Amino acid sequence: MLITKGASACGVLLVAVLLLLACGSEDSSSGPSSPAPSVNSTWQTFRGGAASDIAEAVIATPDGGCIVGGLTSSFNAAGWDIYLVRFDGDGRLVWEQVYGTAGDDAVFAITAATDGGGYVMAGRQGSDVYLFKIDDGGSVLWQKTYGGSGVEEGRAVAPMADGGYIVVGWTDSYGAGGQDIYLLKVDHTGELVWQNTLGGSGGEQARDVIELEDGFLVVGWTTSFGSGAQDVYLARTDDVGELVRESSFGGSGSDEARALAPTSDGGCIIVGWTESIGAGQVDMYLILVDSSGSSVRQKVFGGVSDDYGWSLTAVPGGHILAGWTHSWGSGDDDVFLVKVDQNQTALWQRSYGSLGRDRCYAMAPAVDGGLFLAGVTTSFTAAGTDLYVLKTDASGNTGELVD
Repeated sequence: MLITKGASACGVLLVAVLLLLACGSEDSSSGPSSPAPSVNSTWQTFRGGAASDIAEAVIATPDGGCIVGGLTSSFNAAGWDIYLVRFDGDGRLVWEQVYGTAGDDAVFAITAATDGGGYVMAGRQGSDVYLFKIDDGGSVLWQKTYGGSGVEEGRAVAPMADGGYIVVGWTDSYGAGGQDIYLLKVDHTGELVWQNTLGGSGGEQARDVIELEDGFLVVGWTTSFGSGAQDVYLARTDDVGELVRESSFGGSGSDEARALAPTSDGGCIIVGWTESIGAGQVDMYLILVDSSGSSVRQKVFGGVSDDYGWSLTAVPGGHILAGWTHSWGSGDDDVFLVKVDQNQTALWQRSYGSLGRDRCYAMAPAVDGGLFLAGVTTSFTAAGTDLYVLKTDASGNTGELVD
């Protein structure tokens, strides 16, 4: 099912809310100060219907805008459908599309297509991994599902040097445990080349993947290995998904990885969250790992309450981590951004949001050097949740709300 919806106003906002959101709040009392604003275009917006709408993925478009993907229960009689929204460089709606079946469907990751235009999305259709390609207008060009008799979900997709894609997520149809990491290599049209699983007798799920010259790095969480109830899990595989080595990180509590980025020495940086160490109940968790899979440095960021890391991107001079905070900001939860240098020392941190729950689930670099942040908000909705999308400059400053 494909439903195309035209542009419409998202709602009426109180003047007080507009003033609250004119810029991100600087947490100077609890972290390094933020740099001065730049001249890049910055804005915030929200989108959705009367029920629940969640952004899980975002990618920049060449025109300076972005495409946001996730899921919605606002435009369907029952269950969840895939929700895609495209914004221009000023935060204005270009198009929105809803795709769905009789089951629950969602998008969790987006990448640029490898074969000359369009975008490839990974997620879930019913109980299978779902991969599909759209053109610039949101029309589906091809779609594929993968899986067995149980439940599978695609959580990340990355382009490969040969023009294909690597997809990771989880499965309970195959593997050694209750849930196992599911790896799939497909060609540029989505045809399956090979599939594999990783994991032990407990449970594992993948959250991100990067291609190496001779294999892949996969990150997520495990209950089969490690020292706590749930630990960060990092696997190095060969070029057909066979395990080369695995590592786990964490303490006695629950710890989870959400994203990773490669480092120049063959290692990687991982971001997620931890209950095992830090100042609060949950803290944003950063791990620097060398090329052998060993931890070089671990850092936490957060206050006395809950702070989560959910996304990661490399920037000049370091990395930016994104998630949400309950320790600082204006409301229940606020979008949380931290920039670190090459030694993973915090340079500045920012929070964004209003009086409700505002979270970031995805981040992507913009063409002008700024950032797109996408997640969920209850601050601007009469009921349920809406997509929440922010455009910042390179220093983490954002702009006024665009309705």
